[in-house]
Order: sequence, then structure tokens, then C-alpha cells
Amino acid sequence: MEVEQPVANEEREARSPGGDDWRRRALAAERTVEVLKRKVQRMYNEGAQTAIHRQLERARLREEKNRQRRELFEVRAEELKRYSEHLEVEVARRTEAIQTILDNVTFGFLIIDHELRVEEGFTRSCAELFGRELAAGDDLAALLRIEGSVRHSELLVGLDQVFEDLLPEEVTLDQLPQRFEVGRRALRVEGRVVRDGQQTITGLLLTISDITALEEAQQRSRRNEVLMGILRQRPAFEQFVADSRARIQLSRDRLGEQELVRRAVHTIKGNAASYGLDGIVAAVHAVEMAGMIDTAGLERVAGALRGFLSANEAVLGIDFDADAERSFALPEHQLQRLRLLMRSEGSSEALQLWAAEVVQRPASELIGPLRPFVERLAERLNKEVELVVDGGDLLVDAELMRPIFRNLPHLIRNAVDHGIEAPHERGDKPTRGSLRVRIGETEAFYEVEVCDDGRGVLLDRLCERAIELGLESAESLAAMDEGARVRLIFRDGLSAAEIATDISGRGVGMSAVKAAVEELGGDIRVQTAAGEGTEILLRVRKSDPGRDPA
Repeated sequence: MEVEQPVANEEREARSPGGDDWRRRALAAERTVEVLKRKVQRMYNEGAQTAIHRQLERARLREEKNRQRRELFEVRAEELKRYSEHLEVEVARRTEAIQTILDNVTFGFLIIDHELRVEEGFTRSCAELFGRELAAGDDLAALLRIEGSVRHSELLVGLDQVFEDLLPEEVTLDQLPQRFEVGRRALRVEGRVVRDGQQTITGLLLTISDITALEEAQQRSRRNEVLMGILRQRPAFEQFVADSRARIQLSRDRLGEQELVRRAVHTIKGNAASYGLDGIVAAVHAVEMAGMIDTAGLERVAGALRGFLSANEAVLGIDFDADAERSFALPEHQLQRLRLLMRSEGSSEALQLWAAEVVQRPASELIGPLRPFVERLAERLNKEVELVVDGGDLLVDAELMRPIFRNLPHLIRNAVDHGIEAPHERGDKPTRGSLRVRIGETEAFYEVEVCDDGRGVLLDRLCERAIELGLESAESLAAMDEGARVRLIFRDGLSAAEIATDISGRGVGMSAVKAAVEELGGDIRVQTAAGEGTEILLRVRKSDPGRDPA
């Protein structure tokens, strides 16, 4: 233990009664400092285990870690700075690339809100497609030039359904009108919903494409297809033209008999549809929609036929207004046979038989292009139908059977439109409906049978419509047997469809079939079963071989 040093003279003097008080305090302070210095030195020299040493060491380690963190932060900050500079360049480069694409793409892209207003951001091509510069807030209806029209209402209603988001978006988007005409352009507009992070629909992204050239190419292809079909069945088409001209003239002479006139016009439309003459079908449909078909309406029908033939005169070489004489091409063996018969005695009966054979033609030359007709009709109605024609090679009396075959499209259209169901409605039956046309003969009759495997005649609905239209009363229907009620399908003006379209729905076509058969003294038989289909058999008695073929 350290021994206290003897008290110095100065200290003794300070303690002495005569010493000054300040000297005592100074000496005490110096002594205290010396004691503290010795204690601190002793504690430090005792090693790293002392509390102060440990605290100092921890302080040193913390400072070292902080220094390392500062250095790491500086390194990372420098890296982040370099990355940010690179990212800015990359974003600018990619933004420029995207903008280049958006400025040069031929499709138009824009987003609209619930009110049809165009939002900020759209491709430069939109200006060319719409024929004017765009700005945020523009009304899409004004850009499409449909303000106040039915299409405008359809677009608003469809847009409401999209933003309500109650149905699957593919369903609601499919309800939006897609084709618009803006000036001389035909535009196709397709939508895709835009959702936010909460999956709420905030807008509709529209893709606008110019389909003018595509439609023109399709029309040219369609025209070529139609012309090829006509050329493949030229004799039947020439007869269609001649028959249409005769029907229009007959209708002019008998305008007061509107049922006859409507049957004539409807038959022209049906046959035009079988050849794919859409323009003529549209013209006749507009005439049919009038309350009464007058001379002006008949002239529009004639004008449509005349216009088509004039536009394609170089290919078809048929003049609507020219009276084409009927002619028959004779094979050489028939000509040789005629010469032999003329030199034979008592050959009168043989000559009559020969004349009857000469006017015979394969049925396929008279029925027209049924297969493409069925394909186009089924496509329009979103149905699948397979057509089978049996007996197309059968030789028939062309003059006798021509009125029957010209009305055959009415039976075909009725079967596809009203008989065969859509694929999802056919239950256990194959999704593709079956339609069969059979042309046959017996010793006394020619037969034409049309069979389908559809829903059958809806007798209850047919009777309801007959009452609604005032064609029958409930009492008269109750007195009919089932066969009589089925034959209501041939009643003039009666159709199960509530809305008439350019396909069917006026109750004219089937009555035209009935009139043609009855005019030839034939008969019609109908068999139908609910859910199984309908068979309609037309029978026409063969003519006397001695009948004048003219």
C-alpha cells in the first residue's frame, strides 16, 4: 500500500492559524488531482479487463464498423449513381423506341373512358384513320361520325355493360359494334378492358384497323366465286334470269294480286340467294319490306338484276332485257336417231317418245348451286349443316320440273332457318345438322323430297301465330287434325318467326312452293316429329309424251 508522504512545509503553514485560506484550498486541489491521476493510471495499467478499457475498446470497434459502413455506403451510392444514369439512358432509349413504333404503326391504339372520351396517349395513326387530329377528351362518337345514330346508342349501351363488369368481359366486348364507316374508310374497332390494381375497369383499350382494302379484296374474291358458280351452272342461271324477267312482267300486269306478286318477288330473292347474289337479295328485301309492292318496287328488282348482268357482261354475256330463245343441244347419237325415225313408216309414236327424251335434263342442271347456298346460309345463322343431294343425275322433263326446282330454295331455307337447331340446342344429336334432298321418280311421278333432322314443326307456336295474325281462330284450329295443322306451314303470310329478315319470316316462300306444285296438279306430303325432324315430299305427275314441249 502506498505510504502517504510527510506533509510539506507549505501545507503546515496553510494549516497554521496564521496561514491564508486560499493556500489551503489550492493545496487541497493539487493533492486531489494527484490522487486522481494516480488512480486513473493505476486502473489503466491493470490491463484490458478494466471497465474503462472495455468501454474504450467497444467505442473503438463501433467507430471501425461505422467507418466500414460509411465506405460501403459511399461505394453503393456511387454504384447507384452510375446505375441511375444508365437506367435513365436505357429508359429514354426504350421510350424512344416505343414512341417510334406507336408513331409508325398502321393500327390505331387509344383508351376511352365510360363516357366515350379519349384519354391521354394514343398512336399517331389514329389521326389518319379518323381523318382528323385527336386530342384528349375527344368524343369517340364524333370521331366515328355516328353522333345521335342507332350505332351511337348501341355503342353506349354496350359500353355500360362492359363497365358494369357483371358478365364475363369476352361476352360484353362481343356485344360492342365493331365495324364503322368513316368517310370512304371501313374501320374495325376491337376492345380490351383496362383494370387497376383492385381489378376495377378503368378504361377500354381500342384497336382500330383500316379494313377497306381487305373488304375490297374479299368482295373481289366473292365476286369471282359467284361468277365461277354461275358459269358452272350457266343453263340453270340463264333460266333463272329468264324466269325472273317473266315473273316481274307478270307481277306488273297483276299488281292487284299482292299475294301472287309477293310470291314472285320472294322466289326471285330465294334464287338470287342460291347464286350468292347478295346485292340483288338486298334490293329485293328492301322492296319486300314495303307495305305494298308497286311498279316502282318491281323496277328496282329488275334494275338490280340488270345492273349485275351489265357489270359482268364481259364474263357472262347475258342481257337481262333480251328475249333469249330456248334451245336444246343434241348429241350426235340423238340426231342420228331422229333421222332414222323420220325415214321409218309409222314412227309417229316413236317420234313423240324421242321428243320427250330430248327435253330431259339432269336434275342437277336445274336445281342450281344448292351446296354453296346452304353453306352461306348456315354460316350466317351460326349453324352447322351437312347437305346431301341424291338423284342429281336423274333425267327429268326440264319444262315440267323447272317451276318445282326454282322454288326448291324456299324449302332449303326453311329447313336451315326454322328446322335445324344451333349446335348447342341439338342435345344428344350430332352438332352438325343433316339436310338431304332426294330427287327420284316412279312410273307416274317425279318426286322431290327434303328431309332434315331438326326440331320438327313447332305446331303450338304455329297455331299461336295463326291466331295472332288473324288467319285462324282458336275454334277452327281445334277442329283441325294434326295433319291439317302441320299444313299451316304453307299458309300464305304465316310464319312462326316474329321478325321478318332478309333470310325468311314472311310466310311467302312455303306458299310459293305449294302454289307451284298445285299448278302442275301435284301434291305435297309432310311428316314431322318433335325433336327428330321434318320430311316434305313433292310429287308431280309426269307429262304425256305427246305433250307439246313448247
